[in-house]
Amino acid sequence: MIGLVSVTKAGHAAAGRLAAWPDTQTYDGPAAEALPRAFAECDAVVCFLAVGATVRLLAPLLTTKHDDPAVVCVDEALRFAVPVLGAHSGGGNELARRVAATLGAEPVVTTASDAAGGAGLDDFGADLGFTIEPGSDLAGVGTAILSGERVTFSASQEWPLPALPPNVVRTDRPEPGVPAVVVTDQTTHRTERVVLYHDRGNSNGPTYTTALAEGHPGSFVKTTISTAPSNPTMSEFFQAGDPACEFCAVFHGDYIGLAYGSDGHANAAWTDMRDPSPFTPGLFSQFIYYARK
Repeated sequence: MIGLVSVTKAGHAAAGRLAAWPDTQTYDGPAAEALPRAFAECDAVVCFLAVGATVRLLAPLLTTKHDDPAVVCVDEALRFAVPVLGAHSGGGNELARRVAATLGAEPVVTTASDAAGGAGLDDFGADLGFTIEPGSDLAGVGTAILSGERVTFSASQEWPLPALPPNVVRTDRPEPGVPAVVVTDQTTHRTERVVLYHDRGNSNGPTYTTALAEGHPGSFVKTTISTAPSNPTMSEFFQAGDPACEFCAVFHGDYIGLAYGSDGHANAAWTDMRDPSPFTPGLFSQFIYYARK
């Protein structure tokens, strides 16, 4: 579904022309209300708003390029259709061209691979069902291709792929230290390290949060995935048993586990003591929680 968001008379008229498409939904009302609703409910959004205004309204809502809908902005004079989000993975470039063809506008495609006349890696082979392995360095390899550096291309079998730039060289396997594109139907494995842990960082005091660290030694990126702190020394049932130090024991929980789905998202489950005990004021009970990143 494509959401149509407009606020001016000219924008309403233009949106009405696109509403003749069979896969659209018009969102009325102030942009600050209509645009977030369309963003949450649609696969793509066409905004008859300035790019700056659209970005400011959507910035707090952004998650990842693979999950967010494509967004195309059209100016008040209907001169340009600009893909702002999801140009490749979300189909924003194609949507901009479709909008431009209907309104007599010019599609403004700014993705580097398209400007250079090539295919973007994030939709390379998409018509054949190719998917991107989570953790792939699309930006680094794409930059190398556009910069004319040597990039190797290897495939486990022959595929009817588009022509590759001359600096992308077919090889049997990747070469050490050389950016590479690998197409395979074999199972691949994540090269980065992933740690799911309870974080007793300096800012947490006596409580802890649950965090996910992804990356490599020396360059981990931490994401706090729990929504409330846990109280490891104030458990209802796990105490030290020493009258002089009743809450000396530290109990983090019975279980913590992590699995990545085929879509590349991390699925984490753990137990903690964030919930007040229904029996003893001031103490906490263990419950299980889940988060997806």
